[in-house]
Amino acid sequence: MKKITDAVTNIIQTDPRILDALNMGIINYKALARLIKPEVEELAAKPASIEAIAIAAQRLTTKITTNKSTQPSYSHILAKTQIQLRDDVHVFYLKELPQLPTIDRGFLVAIKGIDSATILVDDNHFHKLRIPEHEVVSDKRKLSAIILQSPPEISETPGVIAHLLRALAGAQVNVVEIISSYDTTYFLVEQTDSLRALEALRFIIRPLQTRI
Repeated sequence: MKKITDAVTNIIQTDPRILDALNMGIINYKALARLIKPEVEELAAKPASIEAIAIAAQRLTTKITTNKSTQPSYSHILAKTQIQLRDDVHVFYLKELPQLPTIDRGFLVAIKGIDSATILVDDNHFHKLRIPEHEVVSDKRKLSAIILQSPPEISETPGVIAHLLRALAGAQVNVVEIISSYDTTYFLVEQTDSLRALEALRFIIRPLQTRI
């Protein structure tokens, strides 16, 4: 059995969406209390009033916003992230990674997994790959790739990709595929969603870049 305060703290601190809203100061505490009330009562194993939950949430907000150690540690990474959009991208899922040609001015990304390989290639060059049909497990054509080039420490910093995915979800963008390689992240989306996805990511990245 947990105290009401402990239950509220546990729920909020494990939900990045609520934490983001608390940090931005855009939470309606009574609405939040109504939302999490069933979960609070389950964790606390006793009834909890909306008022008690709202007060616990307000106190936690004060603690979070005055303690810098609880603030997201990835703002400096996003501030140094460069973003670009590339249309007409094809994705191939293969059994094996084939010998690939050299493409000087095109777009070609190959990633080898344990039992498969993934290739991203632009429309102008995919015919050069000459991949045998029996090696193709699946493929997706005519996608857009949003490419983020970040500082190397992104690979060791939790929460960055989740934060970006929440922004895309908030913009009603369906992410078809995510591929990450060291300091580069690729979000593959339908071309009809590409501009909306780009603006959603720029909306959270550009304000941070102005602070550098």
